[in-house]
Amino acid sequence: MKNQLKTLATLALVSALSAGLAQTTASGTTSSSTHKRTTPRKAPVPKKPSVESQIQSLREDMQTQIQQLKQQLSDRDQQLQQAQQAAAAAQAAATQAQQQAAQQQSTLTENTAAVGNLQGAVNDLKTNNVSLASTVQEQQAKVEKQIDHPDAIHFKGITLSPTGSYLAGETVYRTHATGGDIPTAFNALPYEHADAYPLSEFYGTARQSRVALMAEGKTGSATLRGYYEADWLGTGITSNNNESNSYVFRQRVLWAQVALNNGWAFTGGQLWSLATEDKKGLSNLSGDILVPQTIDPNYVPGFVWERQYGFRVTKTMEHAAFGIAAENPQLLYTATLAGNTPYAVLGSAGANGGNYNPAISTCSPSTSIVNYTNEANGGINTYLPVYKTVNACTNIANYAFNAMPDIIVKAAFDPSFGHYEIFGIGRYAHETVYPGETTDSNLYGGLKDIVSGATVAPAQPWLR
Repeated sequence: MKNQLKTLATLALVSALSAGLAQTTASGTTSSSTHKRTTPRKAPVPKKPSVESQIQSLREDMQTQIQQLKQQLSDRDQQLQQAQQAAAAAQAAATQAQQQAAQQQSTLTENTAAVGNLQGAVNDLKTNNVSLASTVQEQQAKVEKQIDHPDAIHFKGITLSPTGSYLAGETVYRTHATGGDIPTAFNALPYEHADAYPLSEFYGTARQSRVALMAEGKTGSATLRGYYEADWLGTGITSNNNESNSYVFRQRVLWAQVALNNGWAFTGGQLWSLATEDKKGLSNLSGDILVPQTIDPNYVPGFVWERQYGFRVTKTMEHAAFGIAAENPQLLYTATLAGNTPYAVLGSAGANGGNYNPAISTCSPSTSIVNYTNEANGGINTYLPVYKTVNACTNIANYAFNAMPDIIVKAAFDPSFGHYEIFGIGRYAHETVYPGETTDSNLYGGLKDIVSGATVAPAQPWLR
C-alpha cells in the first residue's frame, strides 16, 4: 500500500513539473512576437511568479499531499491494525464461542445420556421395587411359614431339624406263615410239606415309625453335625403281640461329623457301613443310602449293609469320592455249643453280663451212640451201646472274637451316566482249633471207648 502511494505521488510531481515547463515556453514565445509588432503600449502586467517559486510551491503542495497521504496511510495502518485486532478478537471470540458450543453440545450429550441413564435407573428402580416387593412378600410368607410351620429350630447358632422322622402304620400279609412281624426272617420261610406252609399270616404294626434329629452348626471353615435316628423294631424280653405290643426303642444310627469346606469329612459313631452303597458320593446320611425300596425292614437278599460303630475319613470331589474306615468287626457263623464236639472255638454265644444277648431261638434234641461197654453175661461178652441225648440250641447271635477292627477302603465315581463304587474289606478274626479231637475221645462224663482197647487223651489246644 505504501509503495503504491509513493508511486502515485512521484507521478503527480512529474506531471506538475511538465506542465510548468510548458507554460514557461508558451509565455516566452508570445512576448517575442509582441515585441516585434507595433502595437499600442499596454499597461504593465504584474510579474508572474518564477518557475522556481512554482516548483517550490508544487514541492510544498506535494509535500503537503505526501504528508497527508502518509497520515492517511498511517491512519489506514492503524485502522488496518485495529481491524486485524478486531478480526483476531472476533476469531478468538468465534473460537471460544465454538468451544463453548462444543462444550455445550458435549454437556447436552452428557445430560441426554444422564437423563437416559436416570430414566433407565428409574425404570430399574421401579422394576426392583416390584421385585423387592415380591421378594419381601415371599420372605414374609417364608418367615410366617417358618414361624407357624418350622422345618428347623435355630438355637444359639445351631439348627435343629427333625429330618427323617415319620409315623408309619404298616401291614404285612404272607401266603406262607413265618411267625414273624413286618421284618421277614428269610431263613424261616417254610418249604412245601412244612407245617406252616399252607398257613397264611397277617400283621399290622407301627414299629417302623422313626424318630430322627439333626443338629448342625457352621464355622468359617467347616460344618459340624450330629445325628440321631431310632425306631421301635427292637424286641424286649416281654415284647409280644398278644396285649401290650410293648416293643422297645431301638438305636439305628448315632454319629457326629466335622465336614471341612475343602471336601474332607471326619465322622464317628454308629454309622451305615462304608461298604453300604450310596446314591451319590460317600455319605452316611440315611436319606443318601441306596436302600431297597421295600416295606420290609430286612430289605432283600444281596443288599450289602451294616449299621455299626466306626470312624471314617472321606474326601469328596465333583465327580468322585474316596474314603477309609475302621469299623466294629463281626462275622456270621455257627459257633460250637455246649454238648457238641469242640473241634474249634470260633467265638461265643454271648454273655449276658457283658451286655451281649445270650438268648436262644430254637432247641432240638439229638440222640446218638457215644460209647459201648463190655458186659459178661454167662461167660459171654456183650457190647452194649451207651446213648446220649444232646439238646442242640441255636443262639440269636453268635459273636466272633476279633483281633482288630475291620478296615474298609472305598472309591465312588459319579459321571454323567450312573453311580459306581469299588471297595475292599480286611478282617482279622481268630479262633482256637483242637486238631487231635475225634468222636472216640473221652468227652462225655468219663465214658470211654473200649473197643480199641485204648484211651485217647485230649489234645492240647492250639491257638492261632
